[in-house]
Amino acid sequence: MSRADLSPGEWAVLALVGEGPTHGWEVARALAADGEAGRVWTFTRPLVYRALDTLLAAGLIEEGGSEESLRGPRRTIVRSTAEGR
Repeated sequence: MSRADLSPGEWAVLALVGEGPTHGWEVARALAADGEAGRVWTFTRPLVYRALDTLLAAGLIEEGGSEESLRGPRRTIVRSTAEGR
């Protein structure tokens, strides 16, 4: 997959990951209707996680560890690769 094949939502997720290491829940919160980026582009949580999988498979982001969560499983940290930046 090339960058030209990315959907607008995948670009939005990539842009948020490009701001610094983060995790899917944080990206989904930012893209929710009441989130920081959600006022411009709204993307549901399942679509955020699908976009993260697509971006990982394309080599535009990579996993970089995990962190504890107060609720639910550990959160996988992702960050942009050189190609993703």
